[in-house]
Amino acid sequence: GDYVYLGTSKNGLYISNNNGESWTNKKIPLSKLPSKAISGIEIDPFDSSKVYAALVGEKALIYVSNDYGQTWSKLNNHATFSTIHELTVDPNNDAIVYSAPWGGGLFVSNNYGQTWKEINTPTISISSAIVDPQNSNHLIIGDRTKPKIYESFDKGKTWNELVSLDEKDYYRV
Repeated sequence: GDYVYLGTSKNGLYISNNNGESWTNKKIPLSKLPSKAISGIEIDPFDSSKVYAALVGEKALIYVSNDYGQTWSKLNNHATFSTIHELTVDPNNDAIVYSAPWGGGLFVSNNYGQTWKEINTPTISISSAIVDPQNSNHLIIGDRTKPKIYESFDKGKTWNELVSLDEKDYYRV
């Protein structure tokens, strides 16, 4: 479809079904949560009706919608995340979802976000995560604490430093 999603820091999620000509505010049952801020949105590459939204907060939550944002369900009831900086769906297998919470490393779900497992990374705070569309074993992460980028060719079992910038000139990636 022609859906566009916009996460805000105070008013929840806005959805347009006409390429941004008009917008509807969908508050993802946020009235019962400690946060109305959206920190990340990810659309399933195989099913555009499936959308993930990450919330800001001390114990932030990840929600999923299977109907273009009309209804939402919590995904991580049993996980304790802080603000989610990044959500990424594997472009070759939509059952695999990555989440990077603030100061919490990188987590992966192999079952559409129902359960999560932590991946050891060279940094505890990740600003971005990319899954190579040509090779799902190839992951790239940005370090939120230093100006560095790391990559893995085995889905995060081992990591190599890809980029390291001078900390005097650059704060973080």
